[in-house]
Amino acid sequence: MEINDFIKSLAKGENAEAKDILDDVLGAKAFEAIQNKKIELAQSMFGGQPEMQEDDLTDEQEEIEDL
Repeated sequence: MEINDFIKSLAKGENAEAKDILDDVLGAKAFEAIQNKKIELAQSMFGGQPEMQEDDLTDEQEEIEDL
């Protein structure tokens, strides 16, 4: 749902529906902000290093088994 739906509901006098739409919009914005902050924190904690690929894990497992 979008802001346009919110405005239309208000214009029609459907206050309960407008409240629900506003809650959904604000919730989505908050969720997006939290996701972006989690990504930012992860990059700062791990130095933006790329994730290990499955092939990398297999090579490391073989090295450990060889010991």
